[in-house]
Amino acid sequence: MFEEIGYSSLGSQELRDYMAGEAESEYALVDVRQPQEYLAGHIPGARNMPLPEFGARLGELDPNARTVLYCQSGGRSRVAATMAVESEHFAAGLLNLDQGMNGWDGVAVDQAPRLQVFHGMTDPRQVLLKALELEKAALLLYNYVAKKADKEPVVKLMQDLAGMETAHAKLVYKELAKLGGQELAPFDDLFASLTGDVLEGGRTIAELKPWVQEALQGGGMEAAELALEIEYTAYDLYRAMAHENSDKASGEVFLTLAGQEKNHGRMILDRLDDLMEPTE
Repeated sequence: MFEEIGYSSLGSQELRDYMAGEAESEYALVDVRQPQEYLAGHIPGARNMPLPEFGARLGELDPNARTVLYCQSGGRSRVAATMAVESEHFAAGLLNLDQGMNGWDGVAVDQAPRLQVFHGMTDPRQVLLKALELEKAALLLYNYVAKKADKEPVVKLMQDLAGMETAHAKLVYKELAKLGGQELAPFDDLFASLTGDVLEGGRTIAELKPWVQEALQGGGMEAAELALEIEYTAYDLYRAMAHENSDKASGEVFLTLAGQEKNHGRMILDRLDDLMEPTE
């Protein structure tokens, strides 16, 4: 990391370490490229604030959360960082990703977060029930791949992820129970009643069919790519919903869910070496 005038620049590995170690509420990740560039591939959890609009939209960012800026090569984000410094809006500091997406060697997701999954939901109870539905879909998918796969590393990864989805669903259920109000069915009964038609991140199982086929026909890396697509798309959606939601309680729920999805993604990344098939 090196200091600029009023902000610091950091490399790809430094940013990945920073994001892994920070609570979701402690930072905002902002992509200042044009919308079509953002849709083609962006860092999970980033919100799009194109540079031509950036100055007028500074007020959308929390001054008490550190803001991380990036673009394609680092030039536009440095301009945005300078604008942000001059605004004197940011009390928590500014970071710039040196070399931008050109230097980013972490996971990227395409398309915009599918906010319509939670359309019209401002009640934390509604949010958590929908989150349970998404967890159920991911569990069903991972169980399906584990059952159909014939390679042990793929089976093991999918079984582990299925277990994590169940554990995550139970955490969501606990948050739901804390809200009180309407009586809740026991977890097993409620979870069994959910259809799980839409996955975490807003994709349908049908949309992921090509990824599933690759995971079944390939080896561990193909399975890992399927799982990373699911987990980081979910992370991207939950971060976006936290920004979009005006209800503080719901926003905090989304950030909690985002943090849990990020942990799932890191578990997959940590196991990539084990999933590599030996070469002759």
